Amino acid sequence: LNVHRRREAVSTDRIYSDTPAIDCGATEASLFVGVKSHVGDVYPLQSEKQFPGTLEDNVTERGAMDKLISDSGTVETSNRVKEFLRSMYIKTWKSEPHQQHQNVNERRYQTYKTKVNTCMDRTGSPAYTWLLCLMWVIWVSNHTWNRTIHGIPMQVLTGSTPDISPALRFRWYEPVYYKLDDSDYPSESREARGHFVGIAENTGHVMTYKVLTEDTRKVICRSNLRSALKPGAENLRLDPLDGETVHEYIKSQKKGSLKESEKPPETPAGTTEQYSGPRTFGDLFEATKIKADLKPMIGIHDLVGRTFLMDENAKGEIHRARIVELLEKHDKEVEDNYDRKQFKCSVNNDEYEEILTYNELMHHLNRDAENDHVWKFRSIVSHHGPYRPGDKEYFGSKYNVRIEWENGEITTQPLSAISKDDPITCALYAKANGLLSTEGWKHLARYAKREKMFQRMINQIKMKSYNTAKKYKYGVEIPKNYEDCLRLDRLNGNDDWKDAVGREMSQMQEYNVFEDKGTNAPSDHKKIRVHLVFDCKHDGRRKARLVADGHLTEVPLESVYSGVVSMRSLRIMTFLAELNKLELWATDIGNAYLEAKTKEKLYIVAGSEFKELKGHVLVIRRALYGLRTS
Repeated sequence: LNVHRRREAVSTDRIYSDTPAIDCGATEASLFVGVKSHVGDVYPLQSEKQFPGTLEDNVTERGAMDKLISDSGTVETSNRVKEFLRSMYIKTWKSEPHQQHQNVNERRYQTYKTKVNTCMDRTGSPAYTWLLCLMWVIWVSNHTWNRTIHGIPMQVLTGSTPDISPALRFRWYEPVYYKLDDSDYPSESREARGHFVGIAENTGHVMTYKVLTEDTRKVICRSNLRSALKPGAENLRLDPLDGETVHEYIKSQKKGSLKESEKPPETPAGTTEQYSGPRTFGDLFEATKIKADLKPMIGIHDLVGRTFLMDENAKGEIHRARIVELLEKHDKEVEDNYDRKQFKCSVNNDEYEEILTYNELMHHLNRDAENDHVWKFRSIVSHHGPYRPGDKEYFGSKYNVRIEWENGEITTQPLSAISKDDPITCALYAKANGLLSTEGWKHLARYAKREKMFQRMINQIKMKSYNTAKKYKYGVEIPKNYEDCLRLDRLNGNDDWKDAVGREMSQMQEYNVFEDKGTNAPSDHKKIRVHLVFDCKHDGRRKARLVADGHLTEVPLESVYSGVVSMRSLRIMTFLAELNKLELWATDIGNAYLEAKTKEKLYIVAGSEFKELKGHVLVIRRALYGLRTS
């Protein structure tokens, strides 16, 4: 009575294959089909002895059937099967010998077999995927309309409409990229290639899929994967472009079509030589000799001021370069081709200069785009010195240290500069190498005198280095404060960051966020600080936000919760608009917090970013970002 009942008869039969199935090597499978619902299930069989186990699995998953229909095979009538059927109170029925048509499973299997052959023919999937394809076909058949029963098999069986969302992302044997849990940076791709081979019903959440890996030929279950057939999103390290693919890719990016003379040379018929042509977008444009009006990913004038990592030099060092200026050439052919534009780049703080083309710069920027993060050093690799003023390697310090940064960059820096930013790491290195008594390193000895304090300071290294480290985003160095943004503008020869601060401060003025009190600080108000937070958008726009140091204020006693629209409500509204063919409008309110006033009694002393108000006492009147009641 504790076993769920299926309330229908189930037909079973064995199916055979002349090819061992991938991942398990089975050449047989056990098929179960509901007579009323037409819900099918298939289980691989390594030997006949495994059939009773598949029967138990089917009862566990779908419920105990009223009757088990089979042919006169010895497996289906074994003692173990009889004992299990008796314990489940399941009746049995067998077809006559040599009268297989009496078993309804035979007709259903022919339908599945036809669909499997169609899928494999249309996709070119290998014969060893027959079992996976059969499982996929049965899953789709279970979840879609069946004209024989005038309904959906799973709905007939369970009474609930099944969710077909997992079946809408990929088709059978579609090439996919799945994310690797670990890969060597940067020599290996973060993705691997495989083929979609079904739904993982008993692993992960609903949108988890079976993937047949290309390297190990194993079936794994992954939810983090994407199609390898999406134009413009190919992983070129896994799927190098051949000559025809290059042409088709360029053709898809243009509104018109290429002339025959612009097509890349084709590989001679009958040859099997591996294509060794273009591998990057820059190489791709160069290989096809296309003089098209393709828009660059980044405007040529927007590149100035951006930074990127150079390739490793002969010393094993990786330096950061800054794009200084565009070299103008009065050549019509150069003017019309972005790939021939040249830029002057300063490497390692003006140590030397490089001339790079637009395509070379895009190669470096695209490579760094997904790896931009806080630029802090991981460890001190080695040290050199002592040096004296006048030596070529003297940078204002007796000793230089080779630094390995978090982004893989390796540079040589003066010890005096590094020890000022992070004396603890330098003291650690000096202690490990017996340098604490050496001239030039002695100033670090005081950090190592007290072991407990030393350990406590070591634990604070990460936070301290994060606050003082350089940060890059989309190849743009992010300022730490207002003075730093002015320095970067002077370095880049523009006013991008200064203009971003100006836009933010003008909004502060429009909203009357502050009330100028001159030099008189209110006695009943508390003094706090404000600071600017900087960011760079993906299209190069600079953004500055004035934020209050709300942690300096007291925790409010009353609730300061502010309700927002739930995602469910937003989706329902979007659905209703689509259903009624209405047009959706969206808007953004800049500095939305400033629409409200604050009850907190706080004031600040204006800094340089306030220009003529610098040094004035400003009382906060609006709900500035960062305040506890905001």
